[in-house]
Amino acid sequence: MQQDSLVYPDAGKQARYDAAYMRMALEWAKLSHCRRKQVGALIVKDGMIISDGYNGTPSGFPND
Repeated sequence: MQQDSLVYPDAGKQARYDAAYMRMALEWAKLSHCRRKQVGALIVKDGMIISDGYNGTPSGFPND
């Protein structure tokens, strides 16, 4: 880790942001009605959340 901090001085800060984004994606996943797999996602660029969401059934199909 010492070497990483020399190459990436903000590696610890980035890891904290990554963990926060992952927690947000997990919260989004809880909104999914899918029984097999609940997935949440964030698209982040330059520290800004561009989009977020979760999986679901296609339009017109029953949500069961």
